[in-house]
Amino acid sequence: MAKDRRAAIGPAAKRLDMVVLAGLPPEHHTWAVDLLGSKARVVVGAPSSARDGALYPARVIETLLKSAASFAVRRRSRGPASPIHPSFVTLLYVTSPDQEALLSAFDFAVLPVPLYLLGVYGETGRMHRHKREAVEAALGDVFAPGARANAIAGEVRQRVGRRSEADALLLPSRNFRVDGGDLTAMFREYRSGAREPTDRFPELGVVALNHDDLPRLERNEVRRVHIDERDLAFLHANDAAFDGPARELPEDAEAEANRRLLRTLFRFGGPMPSGFHHDVQRRDGKEMVDTPFDCCVAGPVTVSAPHANVYPDDFVRAKGKEERKI
Repeated sequence: MAKDRRAAIGPAAKRLDMVVLAGLPPEHHTWAVDLLGSKARVVVGAPSSARDGALYPARVIETLLKSAASFAVRRRSRGPASPIHPSFVTLLYVTSPDQEALLSAFDFAVLPVPLYLLGVYGETGRMHRHKREAVEAALGDVFAPGARANAIAGEVRQRVGRRSEADALLLPSRNFRVDGGDLTAMFREYRSGAREPTDRFPELGVVALNHDDLPRLERNEVRRVHIDERDLAFLHANDAAFDGPARELPEDAEAEANRRLLRTLFRFGGPMPSGFHHDVQRRDGKEMVDTPFDCCVAGPVTVSAPHANVYPDDFVRAKGKEERKI
């Protein structure tokens, strides 16, 4: 398999917050994008059908993913000298019966903020998303001073930016194993608001490891890390090991490529440095032998090596990586 390269954005890129707007009917979408736009924020997205009910069919989700990843699209015509590199990504969406399809597509890359009022049916039998005054009020409430969405974004921004090794928010959701599963259910609780923005996932625990535990550590070095149910330690790789040469997406990139880019560079909206990954190894320092992982590219694999590099999108890189038959 060809070497997978992590996406990176040029150092000269502008830093602006990005809002992805979803679920509005065509009659209000462009107007709402202009309403939200400002010097400190770029707004992208795509309208849904004017027909109420299910708002997020596959074609709409694909367009939304592409618009969210537009900062990395290779433009064959004239483009800005310094492309936008989002400093935070928020997904504003109208609630609907099929909203989980939208949320699952963006996974845990963006901070989703539901526009509950706009998904409610009014006396006319239509959703409030068709009423311009209702749309204006809902969008104004999201970014008003003291709004809950702002508080959540602030908490996530500082946690992801700090990159504490003891913060479970940064763990790869599908390769950290717990209770016979992974972190998907816990992260969905965090995404939905069932867990507070300050929740540190205390049930996972943190273990202090030193040179006696892991000979690869320097003497007198102590790392406070998470250990999964397989006794695998998830250590942050050193910044010098971030191997993400610059790459842009082609204009015709498929939805999965856009999705993986977002999952690689953002966690709940907060930006992570290109190439960030966990150095996963046994807590006793011994070599892994046929240890199972789930790679977002290769699928189920086993690793027989001293360590594996696991990226935020659950891409697994290791010398002894082989396809796992299930």
